[in-house]
Amino acid sequence: MFQVDDDDLLPVGTATPSTATISNFVFSTLGDVDPNAPSFPFFNWEDCWGYINGEDKAAPDVDCPDDTDEGATILDCFTQAGTLEDGDLEMEPLNFSCFIDGGGTTSSLDAGVHYYDLIPFQVDRTDYYTILVSDDFGSTIDESAIALFQGGFNPSNPCENIIAFQDEPIDDIIPPLADDETYIRISLPLIAGETYYLWVAADDDISGPAGAGDYTVDICPDENGRVGLFSSTTVLNPQTWEPMVINTTVLWPRRDVSLTLPLFCEDFDLIYNNPASLDVTGRPVVSDNCDNSVSVSFVDTYSAAGDCAPIVITRRFTATDDKGNTTSCTQLITLNRPSDLDVEFPPRTVPIECDEQFATLPNGNPHPSHTGYPFIVTVSGIFNLADDYCNIGASFVDRARVNVCEGAFKFVRDWTVIDWCDGDNIAVDAQVIKVGDYTPPTVVCPGQDYDWDGDLDPLVFSVSPFGCTASFSTPLPDVTDNCSDWEVRTEIVTEVEVDVVNQYGQVTGTRTDTVVVRVIPWDAPTRLVSGIPAGDHYFRYTVEDGCGNKVVKYCPFSVRDLVEPTAICDDDLTVSIGGADLARIYAEDIDEGSNDNCGEVSLAVRRTGVVLDQFGRVIPFICGNQVSPWGPFVDFYCCDVGRTITIELRVRDTGGGENICWLDIVPEEKVKPFCYARTR
Repeated sequence: MFQVDDDDLLPVGTATPSTATISNFVFSTLGDVDPNAPSFPFFNWEDCWGYINGEDKAAPDVDCPDDTDEGATILDCFTQAGTLEDGDLEMEPLNFSCFIDGGGTTSSLDAGVHYYDLIPFQVDRTDYYTILVSDDFGSTIDESAIALFQGGFNPSNPCENIIAFQDEPIDDIIPPLADDETYIRISLPLIAGETYYLWVAADDDISGPAGAGDYTVDICPDENGRVGLFSSTTVLNPQTWEPMVINTTVLWPRRDVSLTLPLFCEDFDLIYNNPASLDVTGRPVVSDNCDNSVSVSFVDTYSAAGDCAPIVITRRFTATDDKGNTTSCTQLITLNRPSDLDVEFPPRTVPIECDEQFATLPNGNPHPSHTGYPFIVTVSGIFNLADDYCNIGASFVDRARVNVCEGAFKFVRDWTVIDWCDGDNIAVDAQVIKVGDYTPPTVVCPGQDYDWDGDLDPLVFSVSPFGCTASFSTPLPDVTDNCSDWEVRTEIVTEVEVDVVNQYGQVTGTRTDTVVVRVIPWDAPTRLVSGIPAGDHYFRYTVEDGCGNKVVKYCPFSVRDLVEPTAICDDDLTVSIGGADLARIYAEDIDEGSNDNCGEVSLAVRRTGVVLDQFGRVIPFICGNQVSPWGPFVDFYCCDVGRTITIELRVRDTGGGENICWLDIVPEEKVKPFCYARTR
């Protein structure tokens, strides 16, 4: 047995000094190890020693990444999670043409009612954005469907503002989805300041097993845009009393999302001899028996069989350990030529407001830089076809305009994408561009700041003095529109409680009905109305601009009895003190026909020349110089005789209005005295 002390020999494992035991040296003089070996003569053996050097002659093991024509990219995305469930909004998408053409080869929206969510968002940078939706609807066939609307969503006419729709199952290879991609995906240009609405539904209807479930939305900018809701409010600076703008930003949470996308010929500079490309095409797996820090390098060469053939990059990896042992392997990276199936078209519908600033063509139509070019999504980013890309180019022709209303028009832009490496590979798509007034007018209710708090209060009108109804000129709302004129149709409506009767004629409850009291057409010669009863009502304004955009606004107002009642006193009243030193006069004794235009009145009286206790109550039979509290009657005493007393009658109506009349009286004492004879 020999023991060998090593020098810098580091076996596989923890890098610490160690010993190597060599046990295959056996010496014998008896031939018992190998019977055929000659016997050694007998010697007197003596010990000796020496050194054995261990060397690492084994090359590293290297496993190259698979040959590929795809690359991985990490997107910085803004994310939201949601759930489709019972109680959500519902609609039948296949009742509308814009939801019919998004189905894939193995799945499409089912007929019937679907749950859907509507998610509003904005972006703060005009750029290309990729929208990804993954779901957990409990099916590998029926997945989610998504649509995007610009400016608004009308469930009764969703096709008006739709700009994109996608309903491809995750296993379809048809773009814009990559093979086995786990997302429904749409990429398209979005405009800063616009409000978008993402419609998320399930392929299955609500009766199906995959008609509900959880989903996740990721919106990923191509550059540095942000996603959320952005608003601004103009207020007065409390220090300078000048207007200042307060911006409010609510961003969606962020996360990284990995996508695998095809590699194209224009990705050559990204890949060829670029160390950063290892994150895109893959890194080799390296191990060594002794060295834990094997260095890896690569050298690329490429070949192309012409300008229509793929570019094939041969990447030779070399792994070198610390003893200079090397191993090599090769990966083939294919940069294909895109076809028309790799091209995504711009939004199918582009609504442009007439007051929006945009670049134009010589014929005055919006330039594609504003309405969008066809484009290709790559690992290097999104490239539009304003210029050619590899072997792909695009052109367009605008059809004749269709005038919609004054200053508004629509036209169809026909896009043609050609692949000059395949004469039969031509793609076409139609884009509807709408320029005009597509925003309803803004309507602000009329009002008046009655309490001087800086905010308008609902209007209040008074009834007339001779009836319990009001007459007034119906005010117009404050209307603004970005592009065109408008008309206002005015209705006065009120809500009334009516009985609900069953089939047996029995009252089972009540309901609130809206009753139209008056109608004032937009071109009415006068806006004067009369006979509006007291109570709470609404002005219902229907405002429509010259391009058919309509808005209905309810503005509350009240009709109140602001006319004081009429107070009439009996000015020929005399009072005589009766027996027991007391006379009592009731309010009805003084009233001589007090009345109110809206109904009943209540009466109360008070008098002068009394004395009140600490609680404000009259101390009977004592005269003074105070005024009694209001009550249904007043009393007079002997001490009032010969004094001028003022009596006031208060008349109050049901609306709280009141009036007062008064009279002066001098109480008299006309009762004869009693005479009792003295008895003896």
